[in-house]
Amino acid sequence: MNALKRHLPTGRRRTVAAVLAAAALLGSRDDSARAGTTAVDPQQAADAATTSVAGTVTAIEQEGEHGRTVWKVDVVDSRGTGHEVTVDPGDGKVTASTTGTREDREDGDDRDDAAEAAAVKSAGTDLGRALKAALAAVNGTVTSVEIDDAADGTAVWEIDVVDAGGTAHEVVVDAATGRVTAARADDHARHGAHEDDDHGADD
Repeated sequence: MNALKRHLPTGRRRTVAAVLAAAALLGSRDDSARAGTTAVDPQQAADAATTSVAGTVTAIEQEGEHGRTVWKVDVVDSRGTGHEVTVDPGDGKVTASTTGTREDREDGDDRDDAAEAAAVKSAGTDLGRALKAALAAVNGTVTSVEIDDAADGTAVWEIDVVDAGGTAHEVVVDAATGRVTAARADDHARHGAHEDDDHGADD
């Protein structure tokens, strides 16, 4: 990102920043809108996915597809190949499976899949414990979870939780200890909705 800023004129930097901010805002609103719309929780979605594709779950996320919410589960098999498994949010059945995770398609690089799977396997805190820790810190509905690395290189679980008021929170759980190291609220979803209501009232 720093390299990008160095090569863009000021006006284009502002445009890029505005686009990134808008994307974050839309993502927060989507999380709030989808929270609580599935009967199947993340752990159940993960279990269903690994029944279909044997391997290690590295990420789970709610996503809108054909007018409804589904679970997208990233699974890395024993050969280090990533798969994206779609799980029905109502009955927990697998409805689709494709080779390559969403992250692979976005960055065109699947080399991180094996490293992420290794991080999950070596973590002292598994997916289930990480989810419990996040929900103990923020009472609400989990909309996504993924293994990632912190600034210091340690593995962490990053979990998005939407509370009863519709506010999205990013909860970070240390993958080694299971302790919550950060919980950041994002008021964009709630405040953005209020702003839309206000604008609508003016029209």
